[in-house]
Formats: sequence, structure tokens, C-alpha cells
Amino acid sequence: MNIVSTGEVIKTYLEANDVNVLSLAEKCKISARTIIRVLNDESKLPYELAVAINQSIPEISVDFLVSYDAVYQATKKRFEKENTINDVDEIIKEYKLKKLYKEYSEDKFSLFNIAKTIFGIDNIKDGYAIDVNDLKCCFSLAKNSDERTTQLWLKTAYEEYQLSCNHNPLLFDSKSFQENFKLVKQLSNVKTISSILFNMKELCKETGINFYYRPSIPNSRIRAVSCKDNRGYIYIFVSDLFKCVENLWLSFVHELIHISNNDFETCQFEVIEDNENYVDEKAIEYFVGSAMKEKKKYSISEILDISFSTKTPVGIVAEIARSKSKFYSDYEINSYVHYYKSADVHYTIPLALTNESTKNIEKI
Repeated sequence: MNIVSTGEVIKTYLEANDVNVLSLAEKCKISARTIIRVLNDESKLPYELAVAINQSIPEISVDFLVSYDAVYQATKKRFEKENTINDVDEIIKEYKLKKLYKEYSEDKFSLFNIAKTIFGIDNIKDGYAIDVNDLKCCFSLAKNSDERTTQLWLKTAYEEYQLSCNHNPLLFDSKSFQENFKLVKQLSNVKTISSILFNMKELCKETGINFYYRPSIPNSRIRAVSCKDNRGYIYIFVSDLFKCVENLWLSFVHELIHISNNDFETCQFEVIEDNENYVDEKAIEYFVGSAMKEKKKYSISEILDISFSTKTPVGIVAEIARSKSKFYSDYEINSYVHYYKSADVHYTIPLALTNESTKNIEKI
């Protein structure tokens, strides 16, 4: 789709004329959040907003904005219809799972069931005797997690991925990685879990990182891990323990920073008290630079201003603000954060594991 979004057109005019979101919201009696949604291409342009923009910037007429948005929305709808993605390369399919850390699922697409198939139930019961020495890892471990179970999840995801890619993983491209790393902020401007995983997978594919999203298993409180195997291939494995999509993006960037710094040589492990809400300072710096270094608590107006000035999705700025203040019950700030239920996420299993021959996989 070659046409620029209405939101991007408006952003250009606002920046050129030093007009901010809050002043527009006051003029058109529309919430700042609604305006942000238009700027982020999440909703159509309300007529009242077009009028307010014209009042602030007379050179851009109401008719132009309304007509442009009509053409853009029609083009966008046609493009989406022509490019509907029904199968996102081993990430999203028709099979649904319940949250695995709440109950063991015996569904044939359960990661726990796959672990039993690969490693043998006796091996799992006898202390999760899983050897991860072939993987150099970087991840944060929650204090309330079981390290052996975490290793089981990691090793299972790794072995499963090898089957899913027919033992031909992607080869890391350092130059392409540096170029594409800059695009993450732009790619993070999506809100549905399917779009997020698709964007992450595509970015990793461009840079030679092997990306895999898998359900968690009980007692493994790991959200994401980057690792390098003994053949030199690099992986990012992500679980479904995220409460909101913004934290998923921040953790994804956290893993990309590990890869950028080649932290595998030091094999970094961090033990985190509140792993599910943890946000790394380097990931914060990637998104907002030094804009949120001075304070620990931010108002809604400050969050919106930072989002606008740093061109960062407002939900990510809100999640950073919550992490900095360690206060997660502010209703107004929470309204900008996008929660999702993992029960709505589709998982898939490599075709190789649906075959009866998998019963003969050698125990490790």
C-alpha cells in the first residue's frame, strides 16, 4: 500500500506548526486518546478533529482532510482484503490453548505434552533433567520460578523449533540487524497480538534471528529469552506470560539489546523480584531516549507529550511510566495500556510432531 496514512499526514502538519495533541483535544472536545488513535492509524478521522486541525493550521482545509481520509480508508480496506494473512508461518493457527501455567493441558498441541514426547515423562518427573549446556542464554529469572522448569521450557521450545524449521535455522546477519533494529519503534505501533507477533517474526527473519512464540508451562516464570546454540544460530523465544502488549515490545527490545551486545559470551542471568512487570532501562532508552530519566511518576499529559515528542506509541510510554512508579492501579494510565488474554492466542505445533513417528524420538 503506497498511500501515506491520514495520521502520518496530520503528524507532519502538527510537528511543522508546533501544535500538540492536548491543545487539539481541548478545541474539538475529543479525548487526547482518540486523537492518538487517529495519529497511530487505529481509527478513522472524526469530522470534529478535522475542524480543530483547520482552526489551528488554516493552510490545511477540512475538505482536504476529510477527502484524504476517505480515500485512505478505502485503499486500506482494499489492501487488507487482498492481503489477508491466514497462516503466520508457524506462529498463529486455528488451535486454541488455555493458559498452561494455570493447568496442565493434555491437548495434543500443548507444549507440556510436546515436552513429554521429546524428553520422556520419567525424565521430566525425575527432576527435569534437561541439558541446556548447548545453549548460551540471556534472560531474567523471577524469584518465584523454578530454574529446572525454566530450562525445560527453553529446551523444549528449542527442540520444537528445530523440527519446525526442518533443522535449517536462519543465519544471523549483523549488518542487517543494525539496520532493522532502528525500525522496531515503527513496527511497535500495532495492538493486536497477531499483528505484533507477525511484525516481530518478520523483523527477525530479515536479520537472521530465529523467533518462536510458545505457551508457558507451570512454574516457569520466564517471558522472553535470547540464546545462541553451539552452531552459532541465534534465537529469541517468547512465552505468553505478558499481561499487556506494551511489555511484550519492551521485553523484545531487551532481548535485541542482548543480541546487539553479544551478551551470550558472558551468559547473563538476572534474578528479578517482579519479573512480569520488569522493564529494562536500556529498553526504555531505546524508545524514549532520556525523556523519562528525571522522574519516577508521570501524569497523563506528560505521557502524551513524551509519546508525541519521541514518536513512541502512547501505550508503551504508559507502561514505562507504570514501571518507573511501581504503581499499576492508576485507572487513567491503565486505559492506555493494551491487555490481552492468551486464551485468544493461537498456537501451532510443527507438522513433524503430529506424526506417530515422534513417539520414537530419543530421550535426552
